Amino acid sequence: MGEAQHDADVAALLASRDILGESAAAVVEEARKASGPTLSQEQATALLIGPPFFHILTGRSADAIDTEQLADQFLRALNRPGT
Repeated sequence: MGEAQHDADVAALLASRDILGESAAAVVEEARKASGPTLSQEQATALLIGPPFFHILTGRSADAIDTEQLADQFLRALNRPGT
């Protein structure tokens, strides 16, 4: 995403399709089925990919990402009534 600000080819690629959303779609769809559609597909996708994406874009080590904690947060958000 950051590179798209400086490279027209990367910007065009990202504009042509939802690369991150497509890769997360199966996980998000299954999680939404299990919990009920309290969040839209787009909202749930943002919750799933947003935290690790932010982590990497801000220069932190991928090894420092606590995937179990992020998964728990994602599932709790999907199961929260009125979300």
